[in-house]
Amino acid sequence: MSLARKVMIGSAWGVGGTVLTQIIAFLVLAILARHLDARDFGVVALVIVSIELTRDLMLAGLPDYLVRERDWNERIAASGFYFQIGASLVLALLAGVGGMALAAVGRETVGNVMLVLAVCYPIDAIAAIPLARLRHGIRYQAISAAMVTGGLASAAVSIFVVLNDGGLWALVYGRIAGAVVNAAAVLLLARWTPSSGPSFHALRPVWRISLSLAGSRLLNILNLRVTDLIVGAVGGTTVLGLYQLATRGVTFLLQAILAPIQSVALSAFSSASGRDEVVNAAHRMFGATAILVFPAAAGLSAISPEFVEIAFGDRWADLALPAGIVALTAIPAVVNYLLTPILIKLDRSAEIMRFSLILTGTSAAIAAGTAPFGITIVAIGFVSRSVVGCFVSLSILKRDLGVSVVQFLKPLAVPFLGALLVFAVVFVCRVYLSNYAAAVRGFFLVIAGIMAYVPFFFFYLTRRENSRLVDWRT
Repeated sequence: MSLARKVMIGSAWGVGGTVLTQIIAFLVLAILARHLDARDFGVVALVIVSIELTRDLMLAGLPDYLVRERDWNERIAASGFYFQIGASLVLALLAGVGGMALAAVGRETVGNVMLVLAVCYPIDAIAAIPLARLRHGIRYQAISAAMVTGGLASAAVSIFVVLNDGGLWALVYGRIAGAVVNAAAVLLLARWTPSSGPSFHALRPVWRISLSLAGSRLLNILNLRVTDLIVGAVGGTTVLGLYQLATRGVTFLLQAILAPIQSVALSAFSSASGRDEVVNAAHRMFGATAILVFPAAAGLSAISPEFVEIAFGDRWADLALPAGIVALTAIPAVVNYLLTPILIKLDRSAEIMRFSLILTGTSAAIAAGTAPFGITIVAIGFVSRSVVGCFVSLSILKRDLGVSVVQFLKPLAVPFLGALLVFAVVFVCRVYLSNYAAAVRGFFLVIAGIMAYVPFFFFYLTRRENSRLVDWRT
């Protein structure tokens, strides 16, 4: 099988596994939301974010280094495995001490959760190099199988614990069960064990590159998680829990649609030679992405009252407004997600780093400023951060490709107008369906939104079919 075909099939399996895992997690969340309160979600989320932000310290970029090399280096892999096990035990010890310290100063719940979840460090470390082995061999079918298996294990344990009045420990034990089963599946499928003892001398030549990769990865995670961290620290665990639930719908939308498109986009740009062809490829990619994402975001925002009631239960009705606001984040996110593959094509890695720093700083400032004022203001800040990122992205593209902002926004016009119509139609139809149950109302509102958007979809396809490559600089 050719490398290109292996990459294509691997990408398809990766996307499928991610989407299926997201669906499983969402269904479990819908069950847990009927038994837990916002503070439960917030406490566990705050600890998990802390673990995710420190996890890359133990990995030190070594898995990414091994994956990017043409040939698998067994000596580095074995030494890296032992290094990561040692680093994970240190981090687990520190987390345990931190948990006990928090419990001693009156934060028993957060401290106890941190103490128990500290076990995730060594579990993740054991699977890190075997997972890199699967990635190096482009064995994403195996990776997806392990991911889904872990997701199912997490779901089973979480539901069992919460139905037996385990409270927030359903989230904790579910997280550990998912990590254990995922790690076991990775070890079984990779069939890799270290073939030699630790040799830190073998790691000396790779530290500079691996730590650079670790820094980039950490920045990406910080960019995604800084809002959660600051909302929890400034607004408290209850606001963080509400934020976690309010953003779940748009997170699923981004993971199920935009993230796979971002992965495919680099392949789409790879055939372009010269900036004019990159511009035309970007123009087509923006339009094709927007035609899918814009109506989905507008529709999710418009049906947020029904979505919240169906997914989480009627006791979370106050989340309808913030959930509807954050759903709109997906619209400016189209530009943000496509910026990275364009800059990779143009060999502008420094620009990617600067953009991530700007977005991270903006997220931190907005989160700190909005967290004290409740979840609705936090939701508005969440959208504002994405809008700021969109305009920064457009300014970068204007400078690097020589195309005006207006020209880049042109392919978004038809999808945007269609999204506005979807929102308006759903809003009006709700008035006539107000006496029906949420599930029935939601079903008919989705149908109404789809029917309203169909003409725009076919108009876009017709216009694209009849269009020719032009110079978008004019």
